Amino acid sequence: ISWNEALDTIAARLNVLRAKGEAHRFALVIGRGWGASDVGLAGPFGKMFGTPNTALGHSSMCADASKRAKISLDGNYSYNSYDYKNTNYILNFGASFLEAFRPYNNNMQTWGYIRTNAPKTRVTVVDVRLSTTGAAADRALLIKSGTDGALALAIAHVILTEGLWDRRFVGDFVDGVNRFRAGDTIDPASFSERWTKGLIEWWNEELKDRTPKWAAPITTIAEKDIVATAREFGSTRPAMALFERGPTTHTNGTYNGMCIHALNALVGSMFAEGGLAYQMGTPYGKIPLNPDEFMDDVAKEAAAKKMPRIDRAKTKDWPLVSNVIQEISVNHLKGNPYKLDTFMFYYTNPTWSAPEAKVWEEALKDVFVIATSPFLSETAMFADIVGPDHTYLERLQDAPTYPFQGWPMAALRVPAVKPIHDTKAFGDVLIEIGKRIKGPMGEYYKKLGNTENVIRHLAKGFEQNPGDNGVNSLESWMEKGVWYKKPYLWRQISGEFYEWDGVGYRKPMSPEDVKKHLLK
Repeated sequence: ISWNEALDTIAARLNVLRAKGEAHRFALVIGRGWGASDVGLAGPFGKMFGTPNTALGHSSMCADASKRAKISLDGNYSYNSYDYKNTNYILNFGASFLEAFRPYNNNMQTWGYIRTNAPKTRVTVVDVRLSTTGAAADRALLIKSGTDGALALAIAHVILTEGLWDRRFVGDFVDGVNRFRAGDTIDPASFSERWTKGLIEWWNEELKDRTPKWAAPITTIAEKDIVATAREFGSTRPAMALFERGPTTHTNGTYNGMCIHALNALVGSMFAEGGLAYQMGTPYGKIPLNPDEFMDDVAKEAAAKKMPRIDRAKTKDWPLVSNVIQEISVNHLKGNPYKLDTFMFYYTNPTWSAPEAKVWEEALKDVFVIATSPFLSETAMFADIVGPDHTYLERLQDAPTYPFQGWPMAALRVPAVKPIHDTKAFGDVLIEIGKRIKGPMGEYYKKLGNTENVIRHLAKGFEQNPGDNGVNSLESWMEKGVWYKKPYLWRQISGEFYEWDGVGYRKPMSPEDVKKHLLK
């Protein structure tokens, strides 16, 4: 069928749902999208349509526990950026640096640099198997699955009992005498903290008993190897502990992540040269349309009802997660809290990649399925309509960087070839469906136009913030392929925080400034 017939068919079905007061029965599940011109369109679509289900993702199997650990400790609900080239020690928990960690191309270049230049960066890898990264490291600690937090606690124990913590960042005992001794509780008043909070309480409740001898049988790592790693990590500056996926894809994943991330505070690597920071956002221009102003009574009533999502994320069942993709199919089949009518998929294939594929196959039998992908997938086999997407070589698409080196950067995919087949970018498919929805929502999308117009509005932000390479418009962004602006704006030096003043890190930051911009 033609694109017009397909889009009309989808929109007619969605208009019926809205007319029946059942807008929540439409769901959009998204996978590895990128920027404001594709997955960034999902939230406004759901708000104006009246469903809470238009940005359902896979982060429960991906980054939820990692990001939850970080927001619990430092207020940053994201990945970290890493100053790899200036670090002297990497303690890597389960991040496949040489296989699948991001950004991969940069990692390969970085590895060559840090492992050949003097001083050579020492690397310890903690994993459940001998990975490519582990084989290339100085030390590989093969750990029992899910026990990474116990290892991190034992490392923290050694750092404190042997006096290896960074006193300029963490603080010190008032009289300068180290009272961290295994099994002993400490008076919190005896320790003056700087940028950490609750260290002594953590020691008294947890760390005082978490010796390497305690951790060895839990982790299956020899006590001597735990001590050696802790001493190396605690005595090398700068050093960083990084983690993703491996330690956090367990029921205790958030706690594992918190234990590991706390090590970065103990050795003073937060915002230090050779340490960790946050990724600064790209100063995109704003789309001159406010979705709130295009909400009709259906959308407003849906917002007032606060209908739970089909995956029940952020309810009493799953209070901490952002998404629970593995619960969508189960909940639909049970009608908990309701059954879906129409399912749309973008760059995700849960009948292959989510747990219990057969449950997904069963769930897709009694719903209307729309699949968008450049490739035939197991999920597309169940589709009533396939809206074929461009391949990445055929797209115009913004791609703001994943956490990289901290300073902001945004790439722009520009079509290398014209589309070979009759395909459409997902963002344009969503916009075209939106144009066909009755009421003010349709007017919003008619004014929005298409994804090229979205990207043109994004590029407007570069007029006031030209990139280091001269990018200041859509045309120059398309020519150069990337906008970026160095340097990172903040730096912690010997326990003091400074802001970049145009020449160097020379503008002192108050604790209020640090809290506002960094340690939230």
